[in-house]
This record gives sequence, structure tokens and C-alpha cells, in this order.
Amino acid sequence: MKPITISIEPDEHARLRRLAALSGYTSIENLIDRLLDHVDQGITRPGAWERDWLAQIVGPGPLAACDELVSDAEASANR
Repeated sequence: MKPITISIEPDEHARLRRLAALSGYTSIENLIDRLLDHVDQGITRPGAWERDWLAQIVGPGPLAACDELVSDAEASANR
């Protein structure tokens, strides 16, 4: 796993902290980890509900480009 650092505004932090707590997550980091997992599923699973959600954020073009990367990685793994 590669660590990343993000900076957010205090009001965003407060909203995310509240959302995490109300959703049963023990921390903002756990909530963000879950969100990133859903982003990854939107990239790697063509039929996943996350794909439509992700397309609303980044557009269909970047997802299509990611499809090529995922297909290339799967092809390499099967050799």
C-alpha cells in the first residue's frame, strides 16, 4: 500500500468527520479508504454501480482509458 497525504479545509474536515461518525466509521481515514475502494471498483469492474458514479465525477473518457490499462494488466497476468 502506498501512503498519500491530503489537505482539506477545516469545514470540509468537520463535514467528513460528522459523516464518518454517523455512518459508523471510526475515522475520516476509514471513510476515505472506503470511498477510494469504491473508486477502484468503478475503474476495474465494468458493470459495477460505482462506474456510473465515477463517470459523473471524471467523465467517460478517463474511464475508457483506465479500461485499457486494466485489460493490459489482466492480459499480462494471464501470460
